[in-house]
Parts: sequence; structure tokens; C-alpha cells
Amino acid sequence: RGGMEKKQKKPTKKESRKQKRDKTLAHQPLVVVVAPTPKRAKQMSKSLGSSVATVVVAKDHHNSLTHLLTTHSHTTLQMGAATSPPPQQAASTTVVVSVVYMLAPKASGGDVCTTEGALWADKEIRRVREGAVFVCVVPYSPDEYDAVSRNTLIEAGVHMVTPYLHTAAKTIRDVFKFSQEQGPFGCPYCPSTGLTEDALWYHCPMYHCREGNRSNTHCPICDQPIGGPFQVHLRNKHGPAGRGEIHAEAKSAAQLYAFALVVVRRRDGKFLLVHEVANWGWWLPGGRIDPGEGFAQAAERETLEEAGVRVKLTGVLRVEFSPRADICRMRVIFMGEPVDEAHAEPKTEPDYESVGAAWVTYE
Repeated sequence: RGGMEKKQKKPTKKESRKQKRDKTLAHQPLVVVVAPTPKRAKQMSKSLGSSVATVVVAKDHHNSLTHLLTTHSHTTLQMGAATSPPPQQAASTTVVVSVVYMLAPKASGGDVCTTEGALWADKEIRRVREGAVFVCVVPYSPDEYDAVSRNTLIEAGVHMVTPYLHTAAKTIRDVFKFSQEQGPFGCPYCPSTGLTEDALWYHCPMYHCREGNRSNTHCPICDQPIGGPFQVHLRNKHGPAGRGEIHAEAKSAAQLYAFALVVVRRRDGKFLLVHEVANWGWWLPGGRIDPGEGFAQAAERETLEEAGVRVKLTGVLRVEFSPRADICRMRVIFMGEPVDEAHAEPKTEPDYESVGAAWVTYE
């Protein structure tokens, strides 16, 4: 018996499930959920779905998060904590691709999972991973979501702030999905590499929408320099838009023709109409806007030129926009009244501007 090897103990069902899970996740992207309570973490994990590999770090998360980012190892993790791997154990190839930082309710008054904690986490992620990890901060509820806190987090470098679990989960699933694909492209903004064309197409606006739009840069997909903004080029020339699956923005803007017209009414209920040249009939006074002119200025000028009456604008009746592939027409129709009704004689001498004008009733 002394020479016989000891029979290996059969793992329990719990141990078997853990071994199977570790083996499955050994070569997958990993999403880290920082949550103030197990209940909140469970809500996020449930929203993400079972297809997304997640690990939860709760409460005292500072050392755990730094360890995760540094080692990228899933096999050394436990729910709620991260331990250093034994010297003989090699870290797996699992890479942290996103951190979801869930804030505690403000009324709790604690120092766990606060806005300050989220700012620290984002700073630590940038220090260790140079911004190649998608950071999403989830306020406790829509009532605790405000523009000031959002601006503070976004300006610090956080990629996304949303109080809605389903919105956060959808975006993280996209990040997770594209992290599983391997491609030949790298991001011109951050160290992210191994991206497919579609992954880069989604990556740049999701990770770098706050950054300045770089011009005169090199497109990794075209493998050639581009003169205009890179994000605009990427959006319209590559990915779903480049393949015609979604609408691509126009290469150049259609010419815009802008007009201003005025419905001028006297106190007795009569309206001012213009007898147009070239046998065009009777129209409201108005015309095309000249360079450097505003809509209101054009309305007043055209009414004086075509109808001979100085008017005071009193409001906007209607705004029209008629787009076409080659040209676009925009008209702003104002309401107005004569500046001096006692001396509001309509123009009766024909010239280049009009044949004449008259005050008319609706009938």
C-alpha cells in the first residue's frame, strides 16, 4: 500500500461547475462589475446575460480592480474579490475589456461606490491599460442621474454614463462581442489592436466620441492618408455604411436656397399682396435671402422693395424645409404689420422687383 498512489478525490458538483466555467472563460474577454451590493451586481449580470463573462468586485474594490487590470486573469478570481495567483500558476489569456461601475444610492451616505470612487477607477484603468477598457458608470436610479455629475465623469474620461441597466447591458454586449473577434486593424486613438473592420467602426465613436475629430490622419482600413475628419471617413466609407447596409452621409451638401416671406395685415383686416413680374401672379411679399443677411432682415427688405411698405415683424407663422438630392429650399414665413399704417401706400410703379402691390381682403 505504501507504494500505491493515493486515489484522486472526485470533485464535487460545485467544484466541477467552477472548473468548467474557468475553462470556458480562459480565453474570453471579461467584464468587471463593481457594485455596492450583491443584489445590484446580480441585476447587472442578469441584464448582460449568460453569454457575457463577468466577475463581480464588491465593496473594497481598489486592490481587486488593479489586480484584475494588471493580470487579466479570470482563473484567480472569486465573486466579490480577486486574489493574487500562486507563483506556479500562469495567468490566463482572459482580458478585461469593460468595467461597469454601479453607484450606490446617494442617500446611503457611505464611501462605497461613489462618484469619487468611479473617478478613481477610471483614472486607474487609464494608468494600467491606457484607455483600452470601456468604462460605464451606472447611477443608482434615473432620479440620481444629473447633467453635472455626468459632465464630471465624461470629462474625466468615462466613456458612458447611464442609469438604465438595459442600455448599459446592450452597449457592454456590443463591446464584448467585438472583443471576441480578431482582425488586422488598430485604433488610431488608443492602443487597442486586433480589431475587425466592424469592430473598429463601432469602437471609435463608442470609446472616443468625446475626443477631437482628427484630420489629415492615416486610415488603417484604407491603408492610406485621408484629408478630412477620420471619424466621418470611418462612419461613411467603412462598416455597415460603407457596405450600403445603412444610410451614408452625403459627400457634399446640397445647395440651399433660403427665402423669407411676410403675411402683412392692417388693423382693418386687409392683407398686403405683391403682383409679381413675369406673369407669376399675386404672392406674399418676400424673396431670397442675400449673402450675410438674416431671415428677418430679408423679410423687411423684400417687403419694402416689392410692396413699397415698411413693416414690423410680429412673429413667425411657419417654417418650411423642402429637401431634394440636388438642392434644398427653406422658407420662413413671418407675420407683420405696417410700421406706419397711415402712410402704408402700396407700390404701384412697375420695376424689376414687381409689377405693383395692393391691400386685399381674404374674400
